[in-house]
Amino acid sequence: MIRSWLAQAGRAPLALLASALLMLALIGWLAPTAGVAKANRIDNDGPPPFEGGPDTWPRTLKDFDDFAVRIEQPPQRVVSQYWSIDEFLYTLLPPEDVVGVSETAYLPGVSNVLNEVERFKPVVASDPERVMRTLPDLVVVASSARADYTALLRSTGVPVYRLATTFTTLHQIADTIRALGYLTGSEDEAHRAHSAFLSAVDHARRSRPPGMPPPRVLGLGGTFSYGSKTLFHDIVTTVGATNVGAEGGLEGYRPVNSEQILRWNPEWILLSAEQGKEQQVRQRVLDDPAIALTQAAQQGRILVFDSRVFMPMSPYTRHFLEALPRELYGN
Repeated sequence: MIRSWLAQAGRAPLALLASALLMLALIGWLAPTAGVAKANRIDNDGPPPFEGGPDTWPRTLKDFDDFAVRIEQPPQRVVSQYWSIDEFLYTLLPPEDVVGVSETAYLPGVSNVLNEVERFKPVVASDPERVMRTLPDLVVVASSARADYTALLRSTGVPVYRLATTFTTLHQIADTIRALGYLTGSEDEAHRAHSAFLSAVDHARRSRPPGMPPPRVLGLGGTFSYGSKTLFHDIVTTVGATNVGAEGGLEGYRPVNSEQILRWNPEWILLSAEQGKEQQVRQRVLDDPAIALTQAAQQGRILVFDSRVFMPMSPYTRHFLEALPRELYGN
């Protein structure tokens, strides 16, 4: 396996990876399918719930590609390739066990794991050679990762788990906490994180005061808004509000224009900004003459959340679940 090769002097990692790529092209890959646990896969019907598996080692879990990923023992050197995976892994694992992260992890004002990465200095998992230099025993990549990146890492013999990261419901996040906890042998931490997350969901569901009509809320990200089949939609409806984008017929994350926004006339507009840039972002929206005429603008109900609260699609999403009702209902 390439991990042991890299520990030896005399052959460059790049040459080894090139050889692995050639081998991959020649022989292809087969994955075992018997006796594996069921994992999340996001498709047109959404992912099935995580159903668990044997609590012994080795253990096997199917990933987004329906690839059966076998882990021999609890991993102690884990690499994340994507920003939301960073947040899952730091929730579940000792921070020193995360040896590779996304570039976003090191961005002040954006990263929720900045303190951890500044302390332990994991590498940025931007290319396979850099990943292999960490001698990982598990790499977790996003479903959006380049196919060649994933295939090349798999060809080295290192377990690579491709995770569905385009979440559209809160319960998909909750299931993924359990799935990654099982995969990494951190079931106790996963149980705590899963319980805390579901508790936040339950509290948010009961947050709208009795008799209060649902507030009409529009989320904006630049010139895009959030329709149905988005995590934003599930969060907004969970707290008892109406997602104006979905009400207006949007599905997914779609572009909108000022005239549409004025016609929809939301009562609240939700935005995100890096820490320290909240007023700048709010003013940019208010400078649009059409948006300035909406109820949200006229009544001072344009809310700008810290990006680290508004953007996560991970266990950290619970912070937005807690913050949004405070702003909408004062509780």
